[in-house]
Amino acid sequence: MVVYGEVLFLENALIGGLILWLTRQLCRAELPKTKLIMGSVLCGLYSFTIFQSQIHWIWSMLEKLLFSMILIRHCFGRRGYGLKLLVFYGVSFLMGGITMGIFGLMSVPALSANGSMYIEKMTFVHLLSGTVATLLAIRLFLALIREHRYEIQTKRQVIIGYQGNEFCVQGFLDTGNRLMDPETGLPVCLISPQLWSTLMGEKEPMRWITYRGATGFEGLLAIMEPDRIQIEETNGMRTCETVLGTGLRMEGNRQWDGCHILLNGCFAEGCIGFGGENVS
Repeated sequence: MVVYGEVLFLENALIGGLILWLTRQLCRAELPKTKLIMGSVLCGLYSFTIFQSQIHWIWSMLEKLLFSMILIRHCFGRRGYGLKLLVFYGVSFLMGGITMGIFGLMSVPALSANGSMYIEKMTFVHLLSGTVATLLAIRLFLALIREHRYEIQTKRQVIIGYQGNEFCVQGFLDTGNRLMDPETGLPVCLISPQLWSTLMGEKEPMRWITYRGATGFEGLLAIMEPDRIQIEETNGMRTCETVLGTGLRMEGNRQWDGCHILLNGCFAEGCIGFGGENVS
């Protein structure tokens, strides 16, 4: 295969620049255009190692590691250096695998040696398709992680015991909910009118308390005291002490991402239980 130096340089400069840009996006780091361009140029120049004679794989690996460390240090500086280096490697492996997979599917003639890549008939369509596929894969992966973390951080299974019956519902952990019951001194968890009806039926509330919302709105909450409440934690269910309240015009689970109970914010700070215990 005949290798054209200008094509080799341009291809690897483009690929290196795209990997640096993806690293910047994932790490949400600052990357001035001048440093991005310079980093791309360095990647293009490094591609000429494709012409060096075969060396032992250990020395080849050390050469690549040294180059990548210098590249990331130049582009991003010292702050968060280790994380950015790991992200750079991850993006490189993912993008390289997807791109080479596209080359294989489309039977594109290509050459790879000493960490550099050359396409016989340069086509930015293949490079762009590989880059876009990598970006979409990373964004999907991060979205799944964020959604999973959001579910873990905000949604908890809650078991309510009342008058011999047990009710299992999903609770929404709200750090902004700081309501306290003035009579018992316990935190107040808000529940939807539907759950209140399930628990209390036609019974009258045990008592009423006044409250003031974050927007300054004042109102009354009907209060009941359950026999037992358990809230899900990472190491199992934990028994806690709390009272349940609902408002006359509360929309409930339509406001709380489909959950029927708005957990008090103190439960996010390790205050669950007020002397409660873990339940396996």
